[in-house]
Amino acid sequence: MGAHERFIGFLIEHYAGNFPVWLAPEQVRVIPITDGQNDYAQQVAAQLKASGVRAQAMLESDRMQAKIRAAQQMKVPYMLVVGEREAAAGTVSLRKRDGSRQNGLALAAFAALVQEKIDSRDGARCEGGTAVYL
Repeated sequence: MGAHERFIGFLIEHYAGNFPVWLAPEQVRVIPITDGQNDYAQQVAAQLKASGVRAQAMLESDRMQAKIRAAQQMKVPYMLVVGEREAAAGTVSLRKRDGSRQNGLALAAFAALVQEKIDSRDGARCEGGTAVYL
């Protein structure tokens, strides 16, 4: 193996797949409760992508709980659950990888929160003048 492959292997092992938001291949997964919210889920994902966030809408016909379980297994840092109330109000229900939740969050507020985490590379600290990413 080359140096790049070894480094990637080290990162995966170090984080056990739970990458910080700025490093995660998929930062946000948008999960509609029913097929009726697919359009809103696509709009939310498109807005996040436009602001530079790696987001994907899960539009499969699986049950919502199955979609959440799949996102948790993929270790996606943020899941946005959208239903009728969220679509009508222009909000999202945030579900973090650790299981904590926040309902009725404005999409702009969430986008700002994620962008701040990405820009600050939350999870990094300095030791002896060099950055070490946790």
